[in-house]
Amino acid sequence: MILVLVAHNGCTYELEADSSTRVDKVQIALENLTSIALEDQILTLEGSKLDGSNNKTFQEYGLSDDVMREGQKVFMYSKKLLHPDSLPSSPETLPALNIEVPSLDQFEVVKLPLLDDDSSSASARNLPSLEQQFRYHLAKGKSILSVSTERFRISERLLSEQEVQAQAIDSAQENVDKHYAFICRLYDDFQRKCVVPHREHWSECINSFPGDLKQLEKTQTHESVRSFAADPAEVKEGEQGEAEKHKPMSYVADLLPKEKLWAWHEQCIAMHTQFKPKVEEISSLYTSVKHDVEALFMTVPSVDLTKLSEQLHSNRELLAEMETVVEVFHKDYQRVSAAISTAVKHQQQHTSLPLSTDLSGECSAAQLMNEQHVLTQLPRMEECCKVLERFTKHCVDCKNAMSRCVHTQMKSIAILQNRIRAARNKLSAYKEVGRNMEDACQYLSLVHHIPAAYNACLAEVMRRRAFADIVSLHAQRFAEAMSSLRQQEEAARVQFSQRQEIGLLPSDLLTCLKLHLAPPVCEVHVSPDEYEAMGIEVEDIGPARADSGAEGVRQRAVAVAKGTQKAFSRTLEEFNQSEGRLFRLQMENAALKAEVASCIASSSKVLGTPGDEAGGSEGGGGSDTARTEVFSKAQAAVDAKDDVITSLMEELAARKDAMVAQEANILALEKELEVLRTGMKVESLKVGAADGSVAPTSPVGGSTGSKANILSRCAMRDFKIHDVAVFVEASFGKFEAVHDSCPRHFLSPESVELSKKHQNKSYVIGQIVHIEPKRVQADQRDIYSRDLCKGDEYFLVTICLVD
Repeated sequence: MILVLVAHNGCTYELEADSSTRVDKVQIALENLTSIALEDQILTLEGSKLDGSNNKTFQEYGLSDDVMREGQKVFMYSKKLLHPDSLPSSPETLPALNIEVPSLDQFEVVKLPLLDDDSSSASARNLPSLEQQFRYHLAKGKSILSVSTERFRISERLLSEQEVQAQAIDSAQENVDKHYAFICRLYDDFQRKCVVPHREHWSECINSFPGDLKQLEKTQTHESVRSFAADPAEVKEGEQGEAEKHKPMSYVADLLPKEKLWAWHEQCIAMHTQFKPKVEEISSLYTSVKHDVEALFMTVPSVDLTKLSEQLHSNRELLAEMETVVEVFHKDYQRVSAAISTAVKHQQQHTSLPLSTDLSGECSAAQLMNEQHVLTQLPRMEECCKVLERFTKHCVDCKNAMSRCVHTQMKSIAILQNRIRAARNKLSAYKEVGRNMEDACQYLSLVHHIPAAYNACLAEVMRRRAFADIVSLHAQRFAEAMSSLRQQEEAARVQFSQRQEIGLLPSDLLTCLKLHLAPPVCEVHVSPDEYEAMGIEVEDIGPARADSGAEGVRQRAVAVAKGTQKAFSRTLEEFNQSEGRLFRLQMENAALKAEVASCIASSSKVLGTPGDEAGGSEGGGGSDTARTEVFSKAQAAVDAKDDVITSLMEELAARKDAMVAQEANILALEKELEVLRTGMKVESLKVGAADGSVAPTSPVGGSTGSKANILSRCAMRDFKIHDVAVFVEASFGKFEAVHDSCPRHFLSPESVELSKKHQNKSYVIGQIVHIEPKRVQADQRDIYSRDLCKGDEYFLVTICLVD
């Protein structure tokens, strides 16, 4: 079911429909009901227009069967009434409603002969006359009530139609508000993307172009660029013409297509001149539309429907009062009729007896009721009828005023929607013109892009030089590692060939098994640095104009610098796990140099003032100061890195000397351990010869076996439970096991305390009772992990002391 609300007259039509009903079917039914041609109908649903020309159903407009069962409001407008020259619909008229009541003489008096004699009381003789008057009062009251009820019904209908017309105005204003909000967004976007750049950036770009180009014609390029020329020896056959096409590049302006830029400059001036009146035109149109829309939303209906509804409620109470009076008339008439019937029966049964006291009282009461009818109730009904008549006429006047208001506002809304549509079309067209203007100025801004791109190329040369330094460091490190590895292998092969049993074998066997060959040789080759000869340094990177035109080049330069830095960071992370701090700092130093080269090109200041033919000494001085400051900071960072590298090299030399001393100490301890083993073997033989048994000598809890048996299991290459190990005091107060290719076995803190308590020597000998594996964590900073890297494994060994 749908409720079709007609805007121009406020009528409401209820049509049976579901979600599958086509819109054109509803329009055909409305044509029969309203006499409005189908092509003149405009149906709207929640501010959206319903189109019946393409066989669409209500379901295609988002209406389900559940919504349709509840009743959906659809507003209908007439195109003819929206035309600027159209006249409003015919005014509402009040039908003639007259109170038709026969005169009192037309009502017959009941003939009661028995009540006409002198024996009857005066009140009883007046009873037929009172009955006649009561019938007249009842008929007159019903006639007044019928006319008043019809007038009240008309008033209700007129108020309902006016409410529908007010809703139609609100729906049309909602549609206007939706389209107006859309062009507001278009206009704001046009102002942001076209008008503001037109006033600021595009004008500056056009005006500063000649001065900027002249300044670039005075700015020399780097010497390596100026001296560039095609070498005839390097030109291939068929390419001799290409060598002649090389243009001189002595100045930065030589890098620009100057002829094309001058042509674009003239075109931009013409477009700029034509675009200014268009901006003023669309601004004036938008301001006018905005004023009209605001005026429309400030317009209220000419009728106060709230007050009219309150008046209708008051008149409903008057109508109820009139209905009550008519009911009183009806009851009084029935009472008089009953009294007459009683009097007639009494006279027929008791002709000689007078009327009873009750009947006489009824006759007196009827006389009083008649007076109440004539003096109070009938005048009140006539007064209420006149009030309802005046209210109905007021409702008719309000309906005509509302119809005129709807007609006027609908025509204004139609005109305003046409202006909004025109503003939308112009905004779209002018936005396209602004986009073309932006493209032209973007091409003209090459005068700013090319210097920035040129500086980015110089920075890229420096970055590649830094990358070549990193590759050299990698290659040097790798070559040293491979050389050391080959020397070890060569020593192992010499040792193998010098073994006595090998010398007994025939040389042909060794040749057959290829055991006479030398270790493979690894040659590391790095291609020569082609950028070193250019001699480009940080101070050669001139400042580039840092405006919106060079933003793309600047962002690409920064992106390259960030990508290089990420690659360097990954390389540094790999070497952090395997190499020392010295090599890491060398890598960081090279990466820093590359980053400085890229960042200087992307963050440089404006070269001179736009439009200043001489370049401007003040602007140039400020640019040089900024560049000097950036260079000073970068140079200070590089010098700081170099100082750290120097200090670390000195620390590395000191640690090498300490390692040599420690190796000598280990050799001395190994000799002392060998002597101790020999002495314990002799002691064990003596004790065994005396009593055939060995007494336990370990002072630590519960260990058994002789000292000689324990010392005979002294471990060097592998550490297991119950083995004997020798621990030597190392740096930072820790004790490390003497080993042969089995490092990172340290004495546990408990065992260190125990050894200091009982022995307090620079070495500790004990039997292993527990080995706890550990791994270096990122936040670990103790004496055991100080010289280790993240993820390295080490072991804490708990022992029993051996005297």
